[in-house]
Amino acid sequence: DWHEGKGSKPETIREIRRRLAGLVEAFGKDMPIARFSREALREFVAGRDGGAASKNAWVKVLRAFFGFCEREEVVQDNPARKLEKVKLPSKSPEFWTVEQVAAVLKAAEAVAPDYAAGMAILFFAGLRPTELAGQYGLEDARVTEAKKALAKVRAEYEAEKVRLGLDRGRGADTEKQAKNREKLEASKQAADLAAALAKLAAVRERHGGTAMPGLQWADVNLFEGFIRVRGETSKMAQSRLVSISPNLAAWLAKYGGKKGGVVDNPTGFHRARERVLAHIGQDEWGHDVARHTYATM
Repeated sequence: DWHEGKGSKPETIREIRRRLAGLVEAFGKDMPIARFSREALREFVAGRDGGAASKNAWVKVLRAFFGFCEREEVVQDNPARKLEKVKLPSKSPEFWTVEQVAAVLKAAEAVAPDYAAGMAILFFAGLRPTELAGQYGLEDARVTEAKKALAKVRAEYEAEKVRLGLDRGRGADTEKQAKNREKLEASKQAADLAAALAKLAAVRERHGGTAMPGLQWADVNLFEGFIRVRGETSKMAQSRLVSISPNLAAWLAKYGGKKGGVVDNPTGFHRARERVLAHIGQDEWGHDVARHTYATM
């Protein structure tokens, strides 16, 4: 709730929920916050699956969570404050050669033509894959607000239902119940519920709610030479403009006049990427390799 209140990004909140659910699963939901010790948390992190980066992510979330508990005076001292992060070896980010990029884009035109423009944008504009394709498990803030409003009026509707004796298993006076059902359906609570349901449906139709949309063709301005990355898809939650280089302009000129998303959805993009890799006989794409290649070149 604190993170939602301060406007943290949905993926940040999702990561916190996921990791704290793991903490509850390991220690039990009845474990008092004040009983956590630094040693217990150190052993917990050491026993998690994954490599050094994953364990460091656990340390980060635990420090933040118990720091919150300390600020709220639930604990006197943050037991996670001195958890040590695993030192990662310093290395240069992976990037591809001109020849590799050429092979990928030629393969995209051959086996995944609907995704060739998106892949060109990754390599020649440096966008992150999630900025291009969107993300599952996230929803627009307007959808979230509409769902919260619906939950509130639904609770008020259910309370009115109980007040009229219409909750399940109450009474046997069918004539009285019929009259009370009429009262319920004519009540302000019923009207508010219907309005909230309609509002949520309208917001979902306009702004989605299953996958956060990625880059839209409307965000690609070939005439003025820039791509607009919207704040809701950006890692830093800030909108930015990315210049369209001459080589990218040449690629995008083939796809002018399109509408909707540059790629259809995250799953479609992932499958297209796998087809491209198989076509050129390569095993891995590499984390943010297109963005690293853009920055390196």
